[in-house]
Amino acid sequence: MINQLEEISINSWGALQTVVYDGWIFRFANGVTKRSNSVHPMYKSSLPIAEKVEYCEQLYTSQGLPAVFKLHERSFLKELDDYLEQRQYVITTPTSVQVMDISAARFQRAEDVIMDEYLSDNWLDNLIQLQRYHLIRHTTYQAMMTNVVHKKCYASIADGNKMIGVAHGVCNGTHIGVFEVIIDLAYRRRGFGLKIIEAVLRWGQQHGAITAWLQVECDNEPALNLYKNMGFQEAYVYWYRVQNT
Repeated sequence: MINQLEEISINSWGALQTVVYDGWIFRFANGVTKRSNSVHPMYKSSLPIAEKVEYCEQLYTSQGLPAVFKLHERSFLKELDDYLEQRQYVITTPTSVQVMDISAARFQRAEDVIMDEYLSDNWLDNLIQLQRYHLIRHTTYQAMMTNVVHKKCYASIADGNKMIGVAHGVCNGTHIGVFEVIIDLAYRRRGFGLKIIEAVLRWGQQHGAITAWLQVECDNEPALNLYKNMGFQEAYVYWYRVQNT
C-alpha cells in the first residue's frame, strides 16, 4: 500500500521540475512545499548511499535549496535514514497518511460549498492568504497545480462575500486525494471543515473514486480527530530529513 500511495501522491501534487536518479525522484518547485522540493526514494538503489546523498546535496544547492528527503516505514529506507542521521539531518513534519473506503458512503450535497474544476486566481489567492503566506507564491502554486494531469476540483465555502475555507481534490483512478483543507481561524470548530471535505469526497465518487486518502501532520490533533470521526484510518507515517545548514 505504501508504494501505491506514494506514487499516487507524486502524481497528485505537482512540481516544476523532476529528476529520476537510481530509483529516487528529485522534485523542485522554487521551495514551495516540502512535497515538491524533496527527494522521494521510491525504489531500491544500486549505487552507494553516500555517493547518492552527495549528488542530491549538490543538485539542491545549485537550486538554492537545502537537501530534503521524504522517508517512511519501508525497510529498505532504514540505511538511508541512519546515514542521514549521522550527517545531522533533522527530522521534521511527521505526517500520517490516512485512507477511507467511500464505495458505499453517502455524502449530502452542501449548497453553500462551491465546486469548480478550473483553478481560478481568486481561489488560489484565498488559499495562500488563509495559509498566511505571501502572494508571491501564486505563480509557483498555479504551475504546480496545473501540472497535475488528473481530474481536479477546487472547493470553497464563503460567509457572505468572504471566502472562509478551501479544499482541493485530485481523482487518480479509483483514489480521491484531499489536499489543502484550510478554514479561517475565526470559523473553525463549526462544521465547515467536515462540510467542504465531504463535498470533495462526493465529487470524487462522481468521478469513479472508491478510496479516499489524505495527509495530516501528526501533531494536528483537531484534524486527526475530525478524520477519525469521519472514518479515516492511518495507513502509514512519513517524515522529512532536512539538511542542517
